[in-house]
Amino acid sequence: MAREELLQAWENRRLVGGVLKCANVRRDYSNYEDLFMDGILIYADEIVKWQRRGKTRAETDQLAFRKILWRTTDSLRRSQLQEELLTPLTPITDLPISNWNELDQALDLQGALTALTTAERELLLAHFVKQRTLVTIADEEGVCLQTISRRKQRILQKLRGFLAAR
Repeated sequence: MAREELLQAWENRRLVGGVLKCANVRRDYSNYEDLFMDGILIYADEIVKWQRRGKTRAETDQLAFRKILWRTTDSLRRSQLQEELLTPLTPITDLPISNWNELDQALDLQGALTALTTAERELLLAHFVKQRTLVTIADEEGVCLQTISRRKQRILQKLRGFLAAR
């Protein structure tokens, strides 16, 4: 990447600002400047790549917009996942429980969850806590949607049976 492409990217920095706005990144976000500069570098790379292939400036801008948006979204997802992994879970004893019946139910649920296999707990965590869709989970595991759906149904039946037995 030459200095000329960096200057072109900087002159059209509104495109990168538009991408960040499209990705709902506000200027007061702590990593805004990093994302902005990454966007400028990506834009300069795209200028070099697409000009060599004979694309017009408008086509280059459109393709660069998509790539910067994809990279920004990916970076935000990674940051969010990192924060989630570093955030400790609230112990069940710290939950706001108003009566003993609720405490008994919460403890029963905790016991039921420990009765599940690691794979079953991971599926519940991904779907209910991380709010990922079954389609996404199926794609990540390389299985069809019906398989994940059946697993989820079996896990829920297992939990219902465990809680009903108590």
